[in-house]
Amino acid sequence: MEENLLLIPGPTNLSKRVRNAMAGPQLPHVGSGFYSTFKEIVSLARYVFMNEKAPQFVFTGSGTIGMESSVVSLVSRGDRTLTLRARATPAEAAGIDINLEGNRWMQLIRAAKAAKSAS
Repeated sequence: MEENLLLIPGPTNLSKRVRNAMAGPQLPHVGSGFYSTFKEIVSLARYVFMNEKAPQFVFTGSGTIGMESSVVSLVSRGDRTLTLRARATPAEAAGIDINLEGNRWMQLIRAAKAAKSAS
């Protein structure tokens, strides 16, 4: 199999060993095999992040899923937020207002861009 460089955010290029492991049968997320594997992953994450006592969260998904869960856990529908880089975001999907048109930061960013292009 040809190795392709995947240029999207996140650690995306997988070694052949990892791809082979992923080619095996999937573990049911309610089975004992998944539970023991996930428990080991949480334990290893605690070690890596030197977290002995605080809750340790491990998401079984992309980095985006962690960001999405953070956003929808911290803000509610109708909340106003400061978003410095706006595009189709989980916040928009949750109905959170991220309109930056009247935002002071956005005005400063636009002024800086205009000054840079004028010079």
